[in-house]
Amino acid sequence: SAMCLYRTRAGTYLAGDEGAISRSTDGGATFKPTDINTTLTSFIFFTDIVQNPKTGRLFAASTGFCNFGIYYSDDDGEIWIPHTQWLDRCTQKLAVDSIGNIYATSWYDIFRSTDNGATWQLFTSSGLAANIGNSYGGLSGGSPYSAFIVSPDGRLYLGMQDGGLYRSTERFPPVGVSEQPAMPDDASLQIIPNPAGESFRVAYSGGGTVTVRDVLGRVVLSGAAGDMFSTAGLAAGAYSVEVYPDNKSKRLSAIMMLRR
Repeated sequence: SAMCLYRTRAGTYLAGDEGAISRSTDGGATFKPTDINTTLTSFIFFTDIVQNPKTGRLFAASTGFCNFGIYYSDDDGEIWIPHTQWLDRCTQKLAVDSIGNIYATSWYDIFRSTDNGATWQLFTSSGLAANIGNSYGGLSGGSPYSAFIVSPDGRLYLGMQDGGLYRSTERFPPVGVSEQPAMPDDASLQIIPNPAGESFRVAYSGGGTVTVRDVLGRVVLSGAAGDMFSTAGLAAGAYSVEVYPDNKSKRLSAIMMLRR
């Protein structure tokens, strides 16, 4: 059974498992092993795959006993190369923001690359990792992470194996990019219900246009404040709901969680 599944921008399906990343170009009907450039695959477990939305480079996280770390592919997943900086560093989960910054969890630490994976720096988030470490008794034991995303509004979300969810207390504008800051969360902006199911409504007293983005920053829904939105075709997870008010120049935003 696969430990992770991913669909690339080209429509290729990738499945990570023990010692292998399999690839399907026929909609998942058949899968074939890819070329993993390492001498030992028996003790590697591929746990997550993401794609840089700007460059198309794929990244795979792996844990295990030897030759694990981060692997990358520039040919839609046919050949995977180990990243030498990350050799033998357990990597559980990966995330990517809308401009191509890549984030990786390694035990309780969070790292970020702003240059398409060439270099990685330790990344801290308002005590996020420290709070998790305190909750789990410091750095002892296994990794607590089960999910990791960067929302379109710049917040980090970490899902925990015990069912908990952590969110960063600040937003992180993309490195080297000047963003128009979002307005503070407004009590008059509501997503009903949240978490959402088959549909939801965006309620805002001032009126305005609504844009809903996925974790890669892609627009998946659009409409007007007060509209009822169907979630048909959307995967479970976190989405950024942005409202551009009729009477204000800056946007309002909130996170909607979609459950299936």
